[in-house]
Amino acid sequence: MHRLTALMSSLALLAGLFVYAPQSVRALDPVYIGPGGGSGECAAPDYTTDGNADDEQFQSAANFMEGDIDNILYVCPDTYDIDTWIAVNGPLTIASVSGAANTILDATENVERIIGFYDDAVVVGLTFQNAFTDWEGAAIYAGLSLTVRDSIFLNNESGVEGGAIDFSGDAVSIVTGSTFIENRAPRGGAINHDYDLDLVAGSTFTDNEATGGRGGAINVDGDVHDIDVDGASGFIDNTFINNSAELSGGALFVDGVFSGSIMSKNTFKGNAAGTARSGGAFFLNDDFENGSQMIDNVFSGNTAGHDGGAVMLYWDMDEGTLISGNTFSNNKADLDDDNNGEGGGLQIDDWLAGTITNNKFLNNEAGYGGGLYSEDLNGTAVITMNTFRSNVATTDGGGIWFDDNGYESSELAIFTKNSFRGNRASDNGGALYLSFTNTEVAPRFFTRNMYRGNRAAFGGAIAFQGFGSFDVGEVAGDCSLPLTSSQTAIRIFRKDRFASNRATRSRQTANVGLMACETDLR
Repeated sequence: MHRLTALMSSLALLAGLFVYAPQSVRALDPVYIGPGGGSGECAAPDYTTDGNADDEQFQSAANFMEGDIDNILYVCPDTYDIDTWIAVNGPLTIASVSGAANTILDATENVERIIGFYDDAVVVGLTFQNAFTDWEGAAIYAGLSLTVRDSIFLNNESGVEGGAIDFSGDAVSIVTGSTFIENRAPRGGAINHDYDLDLVAGSTFTDNEATGGRGGAINVDGDVHDIDVDGASGFIDNTFINNSAELSGGALFVDGVFSGSIMSKNTFKGNAAGTARSGGAFFLNDDFENGSQMIDNVFSGNTAGHDGGAVMLYWDMDEGTLISGNTFSNNKADLDDDNNGEGGGLQIDDWLAGTITNNKFLNNEAGYGGGLYSEDLNGTAVITMNTFRSNVATTDGGGIWFDDNGYESSELAIFTKNSFRGNRASDNGGALYLSFTNTEVAPRFFTRNMYRGNRAAFGGAIAFQGFGSFDVGEVAGDCSLPLTSSQTAIRIFRKDRFASNRATRSRQTANVGLMACETDLR
Protein backbone atom coordinates (compact mmCIF):
# COMPACT_ATOMS: atom_id res chain seq x y z
CA MET A 1 0.00 0.00 0.00
CA HIS A 2 1.44 3.36 -1.03
CA ARG A 3 1.96 6.15 1.48
CA LEU A 4 1.60 9.83 0.74
CA THR A 5 4.65 12.01 1.32
CA ALA A 6 2.75 14.19 3.81
CA LEU A 7 1.58 11.19 5.78
CA MET A 8 5.11 9.80 5.86
CA SER A 9 6.22 13.04 7.48
CA SER A 10 3.42 12.80 10.05
CA LEU A 11 4.37 9.24 10.87
CA ALA A 12 8.00 10.24 11.38
CA LEU A 13 6.92 12.99 13.77
CA LEU A 14 4.67 10.66 15.70
CA ALA A 15 7.42 8.05 16.02
CA GLY A 16 9.74 10.65 17.48
CA LEU A 17 7.16 11.53 20.14
CA PHE A 18 6.39 8.02 21.35
CA VAL A 19 8.53 7.79 24.44
CA TYR A 20 6.89 4.73 25.90
CA ALA A 21 6.41 1.77 23.57
CA PRO A 22 6.39 -1.96 24.20
CA GLN A 23 8.49 -4.36 22.13
CA SER A 24 7.13 -4.65 18.59
CA VAL A 25 4.96 -7.66 17.85
CA ARG A 26 4.06 -7.00 14.24
CA ALA A 27 4.45 -3.65 12.57
CA LEU A 28 2.05 -3.20 9.66
CA ASP A 29 1.69 -0.60 6.96
CA PRO A 30 -0.84 2.09 7.88
CA VAL A 31 -4.50 1.31 7.34
CA TYR A 32 -7.13 3.92 6.43
CA ILE A 33 -10.76 4.15 7.45
CA GLY A 34 -13.30 6.59 6.06
CA PRO A 35 -16.25 7.18 3.72
CA GLY A 36 -14.14 7.21 0.54
CA GLY A 37 -14.16 9.81 -2.17
CA GLY A 38 -11.44 11.91 -0.57
CA SER A 39 -7.93 12.48 -1.80
CA GLY A 40 -4.91 10.22 -1.64
CA GLU A 41 -5.30 7.12 0.50
CA CYS A 42 -8.70 8.41 1.70
CA ALA A 43 -10.12 8.13 -1.84
CA ALA A 44 -10.40 4.37 -1.41
CA PRO A 45 -9.75 3.52 2.25
CA ASP A 46 -9.16 0.00 3.49
CA TYR A 47 -12.31 0.17 5.63
CA THR A 48 -15.28 2.09 4.21
CA THR A 49 -17.88 3.73 6.45
CA ASP A 50 -21.37 4.96 5.53
CA GLY A 51 -22.34 7.16 8.50
CA ASN A 52 -24.52 4.45 10.03
CA ALA A 53 -23.11 2.31 12.89
CA ASP A 54 -19.55 3.13 11.80
CA ASP A 55 -18.27 1.51 14.99
CA GLU A 56 -18.53 -1.85 13.21
CA GLN A 57 -15.92 -0.84 10.66
CA PHE A 58 -13.74 0.72 13.37
CA GLN A 59 -13.92 -2.50 15.35
CA SER A 60 -12.88 -4.58 12.32
CA ALA A 61 -9.98 -2.23 11.58
CA ALA A 62 -8.85 -2.26 15.22
CA ASN A 63 -8.98 -6.04 15.36
CA PHE A 64 -6.74 -6.23 12.30
CA MET A 65 -4.26 -3.56 13.38
CA GLU A 66 -3.86 -4.05 17.13
CA GLY A 67 -0.65 -5.66 18.31
CA ASP A 68 2.05 -2.97 18.00
CA ILE A 69 2.09 0.67 19.07
CA ASP A 70 3.73 1.50 15.72
CA ASN A 71 0.68 0.23 13.85
CA ILE A 72 -1.31 3.29 12.81
CA LEU A 73 -4.98 3.36 11.93
CA TYR A 74 -5.51 6.60 9.99
CA VAL A 75 -9.00 8.12 10.16
CA CYS A 76 -10.10 10.13 7.13
CA PRO A 77 -12.12 13.37 7.51
CA ASP A 78 -15.80 12.78 8.36
CA THR A 79 -18.29 12.59 11.22
CA TYR A 80 -18.63 8.97 12.31
CA ASP A 81 -21.68 7.42 13.94
CA ILE A 82 -20.59 5.40 16.99
CA ASP A 83 -23.50 3.35 18.32
CA THR A 84 -21.59 0.70 20.26
CA TRP A 85 -18.21 1.10 21.91
CA ILE A 86 -15.03 -0.01 20.16
CA ALA A 87 -12.82 -2.40 22.13
CA VAL A 88 -9.07 -2.37 21.35
CA ASN A 89 -7.25 -5.24 23.04
CA GLY A 90 -3.72 -4.77 21.75
CA PRO A 91 -1.29 -1.84 21.32
CA LEU A 92 -2.42 0.60 18.63
CA THR A 93 -2.12 4.19 17.42
CA ILE A 94 -5.19 5.94 16.00
CA ALA A 95 -4.54 9.22 14.17
CA SER A 96 -6.54 11.56 11.98
CA VAL A 97 -5.48 12.53 8.48
CA SER A 98 -6.83 16.10 8.66
CA GLY A 99 -7.01 16.99 12.36
CA ALA A 100 -9.62 16.92 15.10
CA ALA A 101 -11.88 19.64 13.67
CA ASN A 102 -12.51 17.48 10.59
CA THR A 103 -12.51 14.04 12.21
CA ILE A 104 -15.37 13.46 14.63
CA LEU A 105 -16.51 10.36 16.49
CA ASP A 106 -20.08 11.17 17.51
CA ALA A 107 -21.88 8.98 20.04
CA THR A 108 -25.27 10.68 20.21
CA GLU A 109 -27.02 7.29 20.40
CA ASN A 110 -24.34 5.57 22.46
CA VAL A 111 -25.15 4.54 26.03
CA GLU A 112 -21.80 2.84 26.71
CA ARG A 113 -18.63 4.70 25.68
CA ILE A 114 -16.86 5.50 22.42
CA ILE A 115 -13.66 3.48 22.74
CA GLY A 116 -11.92 1.28 25.31
CA PHE A 117 -8.18 0.60 25.16
CA TYR A 118 -6.99 -2.47 27.05
CA ASP A 119 -3.35 -2.14 26.05
CA ASP A 120 -0.96 0.73 25.31
CA ALA A 121 -2.45 3.27 22.94
CA VAL A 122 -1.90 6.64 21.26
CA VAL A 123 -4.67 8.92 19.99
CA VAL A 124 -3.86 11.89 17.74
CA GLY A 125 -6.14 14.51 16.24
CA LEU A 126 -9.68 13.18 16.84
CA THR A 127 -12.86 14.71 18.23
CA PHE A 128 -14.97 12.66 20.67
CA GLN A 129 -18.41 14.07 21.38
CA ASN A 130 -21.86 13.42 22.83
CA ALA A 131 -21.02 10.20 24.66
CA PHE A 132 -22.94 9.15 27.75
CA THR A 133 -22.18 6.10 29.86
CA ASP A 134 -22.84 4.70 33.29
CA TRP A 135 -19.27 3.35 33.20
CA GLU A 136 -15.89 5.03 33.61
CA GLY A 137 -14.67 7.21 30.74
CA ALA A 138 -17.49 8.21 28.41
CA ALA A 139 -15.22 8.98 25.46
CA ILE A 140 -12.13 6.89 26.25
CA TYR A 141 -11.36 4.22 28.80
CA ALA A 142 -7.61 3.52 29.13
CA GLY A 143 -6.62 0.25 30.76
CA LEU A 144 -2.86 0.75 30.33
CA SER A 145 -0.63 3.50 28.94
CA LEU A 146 -2.36 6.21 26.92
CA THR A 147 -1.07 9.30 25.13
CA VAL A 148 -3.67 11.73 23.77
CA ARG A 149 -2.51 14.49 21.46
CA ASP A 150 -4.25 17.35 19.63
CA SER A 151 -7.75 16.02 20.24
CA ILE A 152 -11.13 17.50 21.24
CA PHE A 153 -13.60 16.19 23.83
CA LEU A 154 -17.00 17.84 23.75
CA ASN A 155 -20.14 17.19 25.81
CA ASN A 156 -19.30 13.75 27.16
CA GLU A 157 -20.65 12.42 30.46
CA SER A 158 -19.84 9.51 32.75
CA GLY A 159 -22.08 8.45 35.60
CA VAL A 160 -19.01 7.31 37.56
CA GLU A 161 -15.74 9.12 36.81
CA GLY A 162 -13.87 10.65 33.90
CA GLY A 163 -16.45 12.49 31.84
CA ALA A 164 -14.15 12.38 28.81
CA ILE A 165 -11.24 10.05 29.73
CA ASP A 166 -10.69 7.55 32.51
CA PHE A 167 -7.07 6.50 32.99
CA SER A 168 -7.55 3.24 34.84
CA GLY A 169 -4.12 1.72 34.26
CA ASP A 170 -1.08 2.11 36.48
CA ALA A 171 1.01 3.31 33.53
CA VAL A 172 2.07 6.38 31.56
CA SER A 173 -0.68 8.96 31.05
CA ILE A 174 0.00 11.96 28.82
CA VAL A 175 -2.37 14.56 27.39
CA THR A 176 -1.03 17.36 25.18
CA GLY A 177 -2.51 19.98 22.86
CA SER A 178 -6.10 18.90 23.51
CA THR A 179 -9.38 20.65 24.30
CA PHE A 180 -12.05 19.58 26.81
CA ILE A 181 -15.40 21.41 26.82
CA GLU A 182 -18.55 20.70 28.87
CA ASN A 183 -17.66 17.20 30.02
CA ARG A 184 -19.21 15.91 33.25
CA ALA A 185 -18.83 13.16 35.83
CA PRO A 186 -19.30 12.81 39.59
CA ARG A 187 -15.49 12.78 39.87
CA GLY A 188 -13.03 14.14 37.31
CA GLY A 189 -15.34 16.14 35.07
CA ALA A 190 -13.04 15.82 32.06
CA ILE A 191 -10.30 13.40 33.15
CA ASN A 192 -9.97 10.89 35.97
CA HIS A 193 -6.75 9.08 36.93
CA ASP A 194 -7.13 6.05 39.16
CA TYR A 195 -3.36 5.94 39.67
CA ASP A 196 -0.54 8.41 38.92
CA LEU A 197 -0.40 11.17 36.33
CA ASP A 198 2.61 12.00 34.21
CA LEU A 199 1.92 15.08 32.05
CA VAL A 200 -0.87 17.39 30.92
CA ALA A 201 0.45 20.15 28.65
CA GLY A 202 -0.77 22.73 26.16
CA SER A 203 -4.43 21.83 26.71
CA THR A 204 -7.62 23.77 27.42
CA PHE A 205 -10.36 22.83 29.89
CA THR A 206 -13.57 24.88 29.80
CA ASP A 207 -16.89 24.41 31.63
CA ASN A 208 -16.18 20.88 32.82
CA GLU A 209 -17.88 19.74 36.02
CA ALA A 210 -17.40 17.21 38.81
CA THR A 211 -21.08 16.88 39.59
CA GLY A 212 -20.76 14.99 42.86
CA GLY A 213 -17.14 15.08 43.89
CA ARG A 214 -13.71 16.52 43.23
CA GLY A 215 -11.66 17.70 40.28
CA GLY A 216 -13.91 19.74 38.00
CA ALA A 217 -11.50 19.26 35.12
CA ILE A 218 -9.03 16.63 36.39
CA ASN A 219 -9.02 14.26 39.35
CA VAL A 220 -5.88 12.27 40.23
CA ASP A 221 -6.20 9.56 42.86
CA GLY A 222 -2.44 8.93 42.89
CA ASP A 223 0.68 11.08 42.60
CA VAL A 224 1.99 13.47 39.97
CA HIS A 225 5.52 12.48 38.94
CA ASP A 226 7.73 11.67 35.96
CA ILE A 227 6.50 8.17 35.18
CA ASP A 228 8.23 7.77 31.82
CA VAL A 229 11.46 9.39 33.11
CA ASP A 230 11.71 11.87 30.24
CA GLY A 231 12.30 14.89 32.48
CA ALA A 232 8.85 16.45 32.10
CA SER A 233 5.88 15.92 34.40
CA GLY A 234 3.05 17.94 35.88
CA PHE A 235 0.80 20.62 34.38
CA ILE A 236 2.43 22.93 31.83
CA ASP A 237 0.95 25.71 29.66
CA ASN A 238 -2.71 24.74 30.14
CA THR A 239 -5.82 26.89 30.44
CA PHE A 240 -8.60 26.10 32.93
CA ILE A 241 -11.71 28.28 32.64
CA ASN A 242 -15.01 28.02 34.56
CA ASN A 243 -14.59 24.44 35.70
CA SER A 244 -16.35 23.45 38.92
CA ALA A 245 -16.50 20.70 41.53
CA GLU A 246 -19.25 20.06 44.03
CA LEU A 247 -16.51 19.18 46.50
CA SER A 248 -12.86 20.32 46.33
CA GLY A 249 -10.52 21.21 43.47
CA GLY A 250 -12.60 23.31 41.10
CA ALA A 251 -10.18 22.63 38.25
CA LEU A 252 -7.63 20.14 39.65
CA PHE A 253 -7.62 17.70 42.55
CA VAL A 254 -4.54 15.57 43.33
CA ASP A 255 -4.96 13.08 46.16
CA GLY A 256 -1.29 12.05 46.33
CA VAL A 257 2.03 13.89 46.36
CA PHE A 258 3.30 16.37 43.79
CA SER A 259 6.82 14.97 43.45
CA GLY A 260 9.65 16.43 41.40
CA SER A 261 7.09 17.93 39.03
CA ILE A 262 6.16 21.35 37.74
CA MET A 263 3.04 23.47 37.49
CA SER A 264 4.07 26.19 35.06
CA LYS A 265 2.51 28.81 32.77
CA ASN A 266 -1.05 27.67 33.39
CA THR A 267 -4.04 30.00 33.51
CA PHE A 268 -6.82 29.29 36.02
CA LYS A 269 -9.79 31.61 35.65
CA GLY A 270 -13.26 31.43 37.18
CA ASN A 271 -12.98 27.90 38.59
CA ALA A 272 -14.99 27.02 41.69
CA ALA A 273 -14.98 24.52 44.55
CA GLY A 274 -18.29 23.86 46.25
CA THR A 275 -19.90 25.27 49.35
CA ALA A 276 -17.74 24.67 52.44
CA ARG A 277 -15.07 23.05 50.23
CA SER A 278 -11.53 24.07 49.32
CA GLY A 279 -9.15 24.76 46.44
CA GLY A 280 -11.09 26.84 43.94
CA ALA A 281 -8.55 26.10 41.21
CA PHE A 282 -6.18 23.47 42.65
CA PHE A 283 -6.31 21.19 45.71
CA LEU A 284 -3.26 19.07 46.63
CA ASN A 285 -4.08 16.55 49.33
CA ASP A 286 -0.51 15.47 50.12
CA ASP A 287 3.04 16.87 50.09
CA PHE A 288 4.48 19.34 47.60
CA GLU A 289 7.92 17.75 47.59
CA ASN A 290 11.15 16.64 45.93
CA GLY A 291 11.97 19.98 44.29
CA SER A 292 8.52 20.54 42.80
CA GLN A 293 7.80 24.00 41.40
CA MET A 294 4.73 26.18 40.91
CA ILE A 295 5.95 29.00 38.66
CA ASP A 296 4.55 31.67 36.32
CA ASN A 297 0.89 30.68 36.66
CA VAL A 298 -2.10 33.02 36.68
CA PHE A 299 -4.92 32.39 39.16
CA SER A 300 -7.76 34.84 38.61
CA GLY A 301 -11.35 34.94 39.85
CA ASN A 302 -11.39 31.46 41.38
CA THR A 303 -13.58 30.73 44.40
CA ALA A 304 -13.85 28.19 47.21
CA GLY A 305 -16.62 27.71 49.70
CA HIS A 306 -14.10 27.46 52.53
CA ASP A 307 -10.28 27.45 52.20
CA GLY A 308 -7.85 28.25 49.38
CA GLY A 309 -9.75 30.51 47.00
CA ALA A 310 -7.26 29.64 44.27
CA VAL A 311 -4.85 27.01 45.67
CA MET A 312 -4.83 24.80 48.74
CA LEU A 313 -1.78 22.72 49.68
CA TYR A 314 -3.26 20.55 52.40
CA TRP A 315 0.00 19.11 53.72
CA ASP A 316 3.67 20.06 53.62
CA MET A 317 5.48 22.37 51.27
CA ASP A 318 8.88 20.77 51.73
CA GLU A 319 12.37 22.24 51.71
CA GLY A 320 13.71 22.74 48.18
CA THR A 321 10.32 23.42 46.61
CA LEU A 322 9.46 26.72 44.94
CA ILE A 323 6.40 28.92 44.39
CA SER A 324 7.51 31.82 42.21
CA GLY A 325 6.32 34.31 39.61
CA ASN A 326 2.63 33.54 40.06
CA THR A 327 -0.21 36.05 40.06
CA PHE A 328 -3.12 35.47 42.44
CA SER A 329 -5.82 38.05 41.72
CA ASN A 330 -9.49 38.44 42.66
CA ASN A 331 -9.75 34.98 44.19
CA LYS A 332 -12.04 34.39 47.14
CA ALA A 333 -12.32 31.83 49.91
CA ASP A 334 -15.06 31.68 52.55
CA LEU A 335 -18.01 31.87 50.18
CA ASP A 336 -20.23 30.61 52.98
CA ASP A 337 -19.46 33.92 54.75
CA ASP A 338 -18.82 32.38 58.16
CA ASN A 339 -15.53 34.37 58.36
CA ASN A 340 -13.56 31.16 58.92
CA GLY A 341 -12.27 30.52 55.39
CA GLU A 342 -8.49 30.66 55.02
CA GLY A 343 -6.21 31.86 52.21
CA GLY A 344 -8.00 33.87 49.56
CA GLY A 345 -5.16 33.31 47.10
CA LEU A 346 -3.02 30.52 48.56
CA GLN A 347 -3.48 28.33 51.62
CA ILE A 348 -0.73 26.06 52.97
CA ASP A 349 -2.33 24.07 55.75
CA ASP A 350 0.78 22.53 57.22
CA TRP A 351 4.58 22.73 57.13
CA LEU A 352 6.03 25.60 55.06
CA ALA A 353 9.71 25.00 54.42
CA GLY A 354 10.19 25.95 50.77
CA THR A 355 10.60 29.28 48.96
CA ILE A 356 7.79 31.70 48.07
CA THR A 357 9.18 34.54 45.98
CA ASN A 358 8.24 37.15 43.38
CA ASN A 359 4.53 36.39 43.49
CA LYS A 360 1.71 38.93 43.28
CA PHE A 361 -1.32 38.66 45.57
CA LEU A 362 -3.89 41.21 44.40
CA ASN A 363 -7.49 41.79 45.56
CA ASN A 364 -7.98 38.37 47.12
CA GLU A 365 -10.35 37.77 50.05
CA ALA A 366 -10.81 35.28 52.90
CA GLY A 367 -11.78 35.15 56.55
CA TYR A 368 -8.14 34.67 57.59
CA GLY A 369 -5.21 35.56 55.32
CA GLY A 370 -6.74 37.47 52.44
CA GLY A 371 -3.74 36.80 50.21
CA LEU A 372 -1.84 33.95 51.90
CA TYR A 373 -2.48 31.69 54.88
CA SER A 374 0.13 29.33 56.29
CA GLU A 375 0.62 27.30 59.42
CA ASP A 376 3.76 25.65 60.81
CA LEU A 377 6.35 28.01 59.35
CA ASN A 378 9.70 26.17 59.33
CA GLY A 379 13.24 27.48 59.60
CA THR A 380 14.17 26.82 56.00
CA ALA A 381 11.25 28.85 54.65
CA VAL A 382 12.05 31.87 52.48
CA ILE A 383 9.32 34.44 51.81
CA THR A 384 10.84 37.25 49.78
CA MET A 385 10.05 39.94 47.18
CA ASN A 386 6.33 39.20 47.05
CA THR A 387 3.69 41.88 46.49
CA PHE A 388 0.48 41.98 48.54
CA ARG A 389 -1.94 44.67 47.41
CA SER A 390 -5.60 45.33 48.26
CA ASN A 391 -6.25 41.93 49.82
CA VAL A 392 -9.02 41.62 52.41
CA ALA A 393 -9.52 39.47 55.51
CA THR A 394 -12.94 39.60 57.11
CA THR A 395 -11.25 38.58 60.37
CA ASP A 396 -7.42 38.65 60.66
CA GLY A 397 -4.44 39.09 58.32
CA GLY A 398 -5.44 41.14 55.28
CA GLY A 399 -2.28 40.22 53.37
CA ILE A 400 -0.93 37.19 55.28
CA TRP A 401 -1.85 35.05 58.27
CA PHE A 402 1.23 33.21 59.66
CA ASP A 403 1.78 30.77 62.53
CA ASP A 404 5.12 29.24 63.47
CA ASN A 405 3.37 26.64 65.66
CA GLY A 406 6.19 26.80 68.17
CA TYR A 407 8.97 25.37 65.99
CA GLU A 408 12.32 26.55 67.29
CA SER A 409 13.87 26.25 63.83
CA SER A 410 11.63 29.10 62.70
CA GLU A 411 14.34 31.52 63.85
CA LEU A 412 16.26 30.78 60.62
CA ALA A 413 13.35 31.61 58.31
CA ILE A 414 13.70 34.60 56.00
CA PHE A 415 10.97 37.18 55.49
CA THR A 416 12.43 40.03 53.47
CA LYS A 417 11.75 42.64 50.78
CA ASN A 418 8.01 41.98 50.64
CA SER A 419 5.64 44.83 49.84
CA PHE A 420 2.22 45.34 51.50
CA ARG A 421 0.01 48.10 50.17
CA GLY A 422 -3.65 48.84 50.81
CA ASN A 423 -4.52 45.54 52.48
CA ARG A 424 -7.14 45.48 55.21
CA ALA A 425 -8.56 43.26 57.93
CA SER A 426 -11.83 43.78 59.75
CA ASP A 427 -10.25 42.81 63.06
CA ASN A 428 -6.48 42.39 63.40
CA GLY A 429 -3.44 42.88 61.18
CA GLY A 430 -4.22 44.85 58.05
CA ALA A 431 -1.12 43.53 56.31
CA LEU A 432 0.06 40.71 58.59
CA TYR A 433 -1.28 38.62 61.41
CA LEU A 434 1.51 36.70 63.12
CA SER A 435 1.32 34.11 65.85
CA PHE A 436 4.84 33.32 67.04
CA THR A 437 5.41 31.30 70.19
CA ASN A 438 9.17 30.99 69.72
CA THR A 439 10.99 33.88 71.43
CA GLU A 440 14.05 33.57 69.17
CA VAL A 441 12.25 33.93 65.86
CA ALA A 442 11.46 37.47 64.98
CA PRO A 443 14.69 39.46 65.44
CA ARG A 444 16.22 37.45 62.61
CA PHE A 445 13.05 37.05 60.65
CA PHE A 446 11.90 40.47 59.42
CA THR A 447 14.01 42.75 57.27
CA ARG A 448 13.42 45.39 54.60
CA ASN A 449 9.68 44.81 54.17
CA MET A 450 7.44 47.75 53.23
CA TYR A 451 3.96 48.41 54.72
CA ARG A 452 1.98 51.32 53.26
CA GLY A 453 -1.68 52.25 53.56
CA ASN A 454 -2.84 49.07 55.28
CA ARG A 455 -5.79 49.16 57.68
CA ALA A 456 -7.36 47.12 60.49
CA ALA A 457 -9.27 47.66 63.71
CA PHE A 458 -6.11 46.69 65.62
CA GLY A 459 -2.59 46.56 64.22
CA GLY A 460 -3.06 48.56 61.04
CA ALA A 461 0.01 46.97 59.47
CA ILE A 462 0.90 44.10 61.84
CA ALA A 463 -0.84 42.38 64.72
CA PHE A 464 0.93 39.51 66.42
CA GLN A 465 0.84 37.14 69.31
CA GLY A 466 4.13 36.26 70.97
CA PHE A 467 6.54 35.60 72.32
CA GLY A 468 6.53 32.71 74.74
CA SER A 469 3.86 30.05 74.49
CA PHE A 470 0.59 31.67 75.49
CA ASP A 471 -3.05 32.00 74.63
CA VAL A 472 -5.21 35.09 74.95
CA GLY A 473 -7.49 33.28 77.35
CA GLU A 474 -4.56 32.16 79.51
CA VAL A 475 -2.60 35.36 80.04
CA ALA A 476 -5.60 37.39 81.24
CA GLY A 477 -4.05 40.64 80.12
CA ASP A 478 -0.63 39.97 81.67
CA CYS A 479 1.86 41.31 79.13
CA SER A 480 4.93 40.02 80.91
CA LEU A 481 4.65 36.63 79.22
CA PRO A 482 4.57 37.68 75.58
CA LEU A 483 7.40 40.24 75.78
CA THR A 484 10.38 40.85 77.98
CA SER A 485 10.15 44.52 77.01
CA SER A 486 8.60 46.73 74.37
CA GLN A 487 12.08 47.59 73.14
CA THR A 488 12.68 43.91 72.40
CA ALA A 489 9.60 43.88 70.23
CA ILE A 490 10.50 47.09 68.42
CA ARG A 491 13.81 45.58 67.37
CA ILE A 492 11.89 42.87 65.53
CA PHE A 493 10.76 45.31 62.88
CA ARG A 494 13.53 47.88 63.01
CA LYS A 495 14.62 47.25 59.41
CA ASP A 496 11.07 47.34 58.03
CA ARG A 497 9.42 50.52 56.75
CA PHE A 498 5.93 51.79 57.62
CA ALA A 499 3.86 54.57 56.07
CA SER A 500 0.23 55.68 56.35
CA ASN A 501 -1.12 52.55 58.04
CA ARG A 502 -4.23 52.96 60.19
CA ALA A 503 -5.86 51.22 63.14
CA THR A 504 -9.51 52.18 63.47
CA ARG A 505 -9.95 50.87 66.99
CA SER A 506 -6.70 52.13 68.47
CA ARG A 507 -4.60 54.86 66.95
CA GLN A 508 -1.64 53.71 68.95
CA THR A 509 -1.44 50.45 66.96
CA ALA A 510 -1.46 51.93 63.48
CA ASN A 511 1.74 50.12 62.54
CA VAL A 512 2.36 47.26 64.98
CA GLY A 513 0.21 45.97 67.82
CA LEU A 514 0.63 43.11 70.27
CA MET A 515 -2.47 40.96 70.65
CA ALA A 516 -4.04 40.35 74.07
CA CYS A 517 -2.31 43.36 75.63
CA GLU A 518 -3.08 45.71 72.74
CA THR A 519 0.32 47.25 73.39
CA ASP A 520 1.47 50.13 71.19
CA LEU A 521 4.85 49.20 69.73
CA ARG A 522 5.14 51.75 66.92
